[in-house]
Amino acid sequence: MKFKYLSILFLFFYEFSMGQFPGSSRIIVKNYLSQTYTLKYTISADLNSATVSAITLNNGQSAVTTSGIIMGSVYPLTLSTAGATITNDGNISGGTYSNTFTGLSQTSAIYFVAYAITNNGTSYGNPLIIPQQTVYNAATGKTWMAYNVGASGIPTSLTDTAGYGFLFQWGRSADGHQYVRPTPSGTTTTIATSSTPNNGGLYIIGNAQSDYYNWIPTRNHSLWVSATGGINNPCPTGFKVPSNDEFNTEIISWSTANADGAFNSSLRLTYCGYRDVFNNGNLTYVGTRGYYWCRDNSTGTYYYKAITSSGIASSVTAAPGNAMAVRCIKY
Repeated sequence: MKFKYLSILFLFFYEFSMGQFPGSSRIIVKNYLSQTYTLKYTISADLNSATVSAITLNNGQSAVTTSGIIMGSVYPLTLSTAGATITNDGNISGGTYSNTFTGLSQTSAIYFVAYAITNNGTSYGNPLIIPQQTVYNAATGKTWMAYNVGASGIPTSLTDTAGYGFLFQWGRSADGHQYVRPTPSGTTTTIATSSTPNNGGLYIIGNAQSDYYNWIPTRNHSLWVSATGGINNPCPTGFKVPSNDEFNTEIISWSTANADGAFNSSLRLTYCGYRDVFNNGNLTYVGTRGYYWCRDNSTGTYYYKAITSSGIASSVTAAPGNAMAVRCIKY
């Protein structure tokens, strides 16, 4: 009996020394590593630099001594990854920070991961990925963007929605009307009074009096056509909407002049469909055909390429109020 009382007394002092009231639930010590998240990135218009933001949350157990962001071409990405670029923000005990990286590769994917170091180890955030930006076709000697304007990455099939991207009315800038997924932007029948509509990004349904269902009263091909892309150039700096001749030269280099050849080429073109001005701006042929804007080499008159399973159609009959995909070429 004496041994039993001594055991209880020992347990009392042990629990008291551990910071617990005798008989209370056990305290589970939190992870000593900080919580670290890589938040977002913004890439410059010339594709050469990116600003990446992250946040480190101090867990209250062990202060953060160093934090920063790592850039590299492989994943997993850690502080010991060969060839990685590492930023160091010093002593950050918690909060949001950002770093700018320059000299980005355009021919391979780039990864970013935030990190934070405490006395108990290093934590890493989720990876952010900037996909490969450009592709070069040795057969034509031309460099193109690797995916459609607005796409989230290089597609894996003709019907991969990640590769569809935005749909633009001919000559219009990226003012919000180009958003079509998951829900198309709203519509209006009010024709724009300038080349830069201030209508909250609404898709403009033209009429026969507005130069064949255009979104402005009279078409202005200089909006997209010049040596450097045009006034409303939807492409990154250094790129422009391709000419009909440039598109045709690319098609000749494909294995087959149809949708399979278009996807299996370096451009990885998709069945992105288009937005039909004659059908209240509704999406048409998404998942079964691809429609891409191009232009006449000399006059700038708009063309489009329709990519189907049976071939590639080229036409100038589309209304400029239609909205189609843009794949940019380097000038």
